[in-house]
Amino acid sequence: VYDGSGNLDFDAVALDMDLTDSSSITITSSENAEDLTIAQVGANNSSIIITSEGTGADAIFIDATAGSMAIGENLADGKTLTLGKNASVEMVFRPHGTAANEKWSLINTAGTATNAIYIDATAGGIDINAAGAIALDAGAASNFTTSSGALTITSAAAATWGTGAGSLSLHGTTGILLREGSATILQIDNSRNIITTNTAQVDLDCSGDFSIESSGGVIYIGNDDIDQNISIGTQGERTISVGTG
Repeated sequence: VYDGSGNLDFDAVALDMDLTDSSSITITSSENAEDLTIAQVGANNSSIIITSEGTGADAIFIDATAGSMAIGENLADGKTLTLGKNASVEMVFRPHGTAANEKWSLINTAGTATNAIYIDATAGGIDINAAGAIALDAGAASNFTTSSGALTITSAAAATWGTGAGSLSLHGTTGILLREGSATILQIDNSRNIITTNTAQVDLDCSGDFSIESSGGVIYIGNDDIDQNISIGTQGERTISVGTG
């Protein structure tokens, strides 16, 4: 119904438009709050569906050229916002009234490539910050590698690197460096030599047997040019056996 003042109102059970050429709906805004609203009202299992059979890279194109874009801003607790193909590659947002159940997931279900999920910063850094624990879980042997530069892992609180099963491996092309703050605690070069410690004392302790073994070489203790004392068994009675095995 056209009311003669520039307004066109539709009040019908259904509205179908079958167009065969390029079409557009344009609102020329002259002031604030001149909005285009497409809404489905009524708490029923009904949907707003936008589909395209176009084959171009912009088959469906949604853009904001001046302001911000909000998607899922009022998504109800317990519902999900999903981007991507279900059971393939998808990003899922799950708001919830209980904080422990609010989750965001980036999932690749079917991909088997080594870079199935790829996060890259070509010029800047990548910052991962968590108030709780950060868990890195790989089903097979995995490496943390850098093609150049250094890989630094820090924690504001006490942190533990471990594996639930299997071994924990640290790989470095020129060695492994362990630090506490800016102080070097232990450095191992790529020949597996402990080449420096930045502490006054190094303690190796265990509750059971402690073994130092060499399959074919010589075991050296104090083999350098520095005059030093070597003390064995000075804190209580000790038994020292050489060549008894």
